[in-house]
Amino acid sequence: MENQFERWHPVSQLAYYVFVFGISVFIMHPVITGISFISAIFLGIVIDRKRFLKMFICLYIPAVIAGIIINPLFSHEGVSIIWYFPDGNPLTAESIIYGVMAGIMIGSIFTFLFSFNKVMTSDKVMYLTGCVLPYIALVISMVLRFIPEFKHHLSEVLVARKCIGKGLNEKNLMKKIRNACTVMSIMATWAFESSVDKSDSMRARGYGICRRSSYSIFRYTKKDIVIIAVILAACGYMVYAIMSGAVYVQYYPCFKMEQSKIAAGFAYFLYAAVCILPVFDIWMEERVWKSLQSKI
Repeated sequence: MENQFERWHPVSQLAYYVFVFGISVFIMHPVITGISFISAIFLGIVIDRKRFLKMFICLYIPAVIAGIIINPLFSHEGVSIIWYFPDGNPLTAESIIYGVMAGIMIGSIFTFLFSFNKVMTSDKVMYLTGCVLPYIALVISMVLRFIPEFKHHLSEVLVARKCIGKGLNEKNLMKKIRNACTVMSIMATWAFESSVDKSDSMRARGYGICRRSSYSIFRYTKKDIVIIAVILAACGYMVYAIMSGAVYVQYYPCFKMEQSKIAAGFAYFLYAAVCILPVFDIWMEERVWKSLQSKI
């Protein structure tokens, strides 16, 4: 069952992910990085809790730990020396802080990608690219269709050849190689024939003769317009805060943060509000649903 965030218009979803990815990657500020990581965790939990927790423990946490450990081992910049390695290179507080921020940033990107893969389905990607880049959208759709079709046809060929005693489980290495080459030849021939049949079918249906029309099940709502406006406003202020130095951080040679507390605090608030917006929308939907159920 789709949640409220998955029912957003694809343009609104794309604007959200472009905003959070752009800020998370290009501004490795401690506060912003922490907001990104916490928001991404909440979003992953509300979208698919069981699968997310499994991925978070098995993949994301090790990636964060690896980023934290690797940087101090290879980066020895900074003026606050804590300890010296046996080879004489110093371990500095600045390199540790930078490693922690880099690890958390990597974790937040991976965590956001989890929800991105869940929300941005193939039909939404086709919709977003179809109007702007129709030929690229056509190629992507054909590739997405070709891969499962190729796997299905390959399994049929392998089963058929196994039934006549020419499978890939031969003990003789030369026979196994010969059978594998035959299977590759069969699949290449099938792929070429299939592409020719599809091109003839598209030409017979008039593809490329004139500008084509497109159909979409996605419709803009007032909510989508408000969401895009909020994201654009937050993006504009974040750019202003970064350019003016209100949101500023320096890791080397010594760790420093911005001095303008009011402007920076407002930037943090806007960024956190946008990051948590899908979670809040899903939470409101669940609250309304439970309220309606209680009235039955």
